[in-house]
Amino acid sequence: MPYDKKRSLTSLFCLWASIQIPRFAIPVYIGASTLPSDFGLTASSAGLLAAIYFPVYAAMQIPGGLLSDRVHCVRLLRISTVGLILGTIGLAFSRTLLIAMLIKAFAGLIDGLAWQAMLKQLAETYKENHTRAVSILVTGQGIGQIAALIGLPILLAWFSWRETTLLILLPLIGSSFLLWVYNSSYPRILQPHGKNVLSGIYMALKHKYFWPIVVVAGFWNGGQFGFLAWLPSFTSDVLGYTTEITGVIPGLMSLGVVIGSLLVSRYVRDRKKTVVFVLGAITTCLLQLAFVLAGNSAPSILWISSFLLGGLFAVYFISVPIITGYVPESQTGAAIGTMNTLNFLPAFILPWLMGVVLENQSKTTFAEGALSKSAYLDAFLLPCIFLAISLVGGALYILIQKKRS
Repeated sequence: MPYDKKRSLTSLFCLWASIQIPRFAIPVYIGASTLPSDFGLTASSAGLLAAIYFPVYAAMQIPGGLLSDRVHCVRLLRISTVGLILGTIGLAFSRTLLIAMLIKAFAGLIDGLAWQAMLKQLAETYKENHTRAVSILVTGQGIGQIAALIGLPILLAWFSWRETTLLILLPLIGSSFLLWVYNSSYPRILQPHGKNVLSGIYMALKHKYFWPIVVVAGFWNGGQFGFLAWLPSFTSDVLGYTTEITGVIPGLMSLGVVIGSLLVSRYVRDRKKTVVFVLGAITTCLLQLAFVLAGNSAPSILWISSFLLGGLFAVYFISVPIITGYVPESQTGAAIGTMNTLNFLPAFILPWLMGVVLENQSKTTFAEGALSKSAYLDAFLLPCIFLAISLVGGALYILIQKKRS
């Protein structure tokens, strides 16, 4: 079968969407299943379980990027899908918090490898429409998040969280089959010489715009996953939603990602991507603050701001074509890996810190029942504060660089 870029992108779209379901299962299980009582979780340990995925995911980005520069991307993706299927089965049968954390850490490693291989393939096959191709992949991510955040609570009304975990293997197996069929003839374009294997990292790090873009992107990313980690339990504890609908508000956030990605792919041109990225980050910071303020007086704004936060998060992914524009095509994997390593450290820190704030500020413990509304709002304020600091710091960094030059 000759290589077909559209069918190949479709298979990557389906695979990345199906990966999101186990990726976001833990936040749903924490808010809508017996998992906290099964493992005896506190708020901080629940936050740690939800966040442990991300430091390993981050640590895999540079090795994954280097591997994707030198190993056939489809081979890496096939290895990833097998590993993820095995890890999902392991989570369903885990009996202790430690085992569950190790499995989620393993999932972070595997997903990091898969994401790098996908981005590398898009960088090679969609040179002139890279922003559009990445946005289409992100649309798949949003659809997978919706399936996880809205669909899993519905399944949990009928099945245990262990049985539900086994059910989410079905889309993984189906997308793995599509990957095998439609990517088998994907050609390898370029491969760097061994002596230049780390040059993509160096070229990205030395560029004057790398650090401000990556720091802002990192806390933007961390805030998004912090919200998604705690929104399911927030809707249960504070808004009093039943198990079946605890995923509605986080699902709206994921729906926003889908629509935002479609708009980005259609209207954002590569030459304007940096301006759109900065404006999106500023607006996100303001919306996060609006979410916190609305929590005390206007619950309807929670729905609107959640949807808009998701839509703006589609703009975050513009950081990928921004960074790859700084390095030769043969070294884009290393550059993207470096960026993602730094980006996902806040995705570990913020959900965990939000759990610490919840435990310290609430009058009840996680095991005793619902946490307080004020504790949740204090926790949701953290991403806003960190993103604001990164924006101000990035602006000052660029001004200092301009003065020096």
